Amino acid sequence: MKEKIKKYVFGGIIILISLTLLFFPKKVYRKEITITEQAGINLEDYQIRIIVDTATPIREGKMNPDCSGIRFTWLTPCMSEEEIPHWIAYGCNTNETEIWFRVPFIPANSNVTVYMYYSRRSFYSPDKSDMNAVFYEKSEISEANVYACVNITNFYGG
Repeated sequence: MKEKIKKYVFGGIIILISLTLLFFPKKVYRKEITITEQAGINLEDYQIRIIVDTATPIREGKMNPDCSGIRFTWLTPCMSEEEIPHWIAYGCNTNETEIWFRVPFIPANSNVTVYMYYSRRSFYSPDKSDMNAVFYEKSEISEANVYACVNITNFYGG
């Protein structure tokens, strides 16, 4: 189990809460995703759409055929990883799997790191009932309303 300590401040009182976020299977692979905010505004609960090749890792036996072994975390401003909600919109086991995830905070003119973990086994994960994502039809997405650029790099695991 991976344990995290969350810090909250209420009326000058600091409260530390220990959370168990993820149980990672033994063989886990990771992609690093860098998100750059370029509009000069802070983004909160910002939804990101990525297209990922899931067919290759499934064919290589590194990912569940139903994509259930995928999880996302973000590197918080405190430099700790925290799981973030995601949704596989369509295309599991294709080279163009559409996945959305929600980043809690992207500072203006800064980068945020998100990790996509995947495995042949399923992850333990907390309830995702708070995932209230808004998805758009492809015709509604234009370059004019995209404020964050996504760059997927650095394969881990082999």
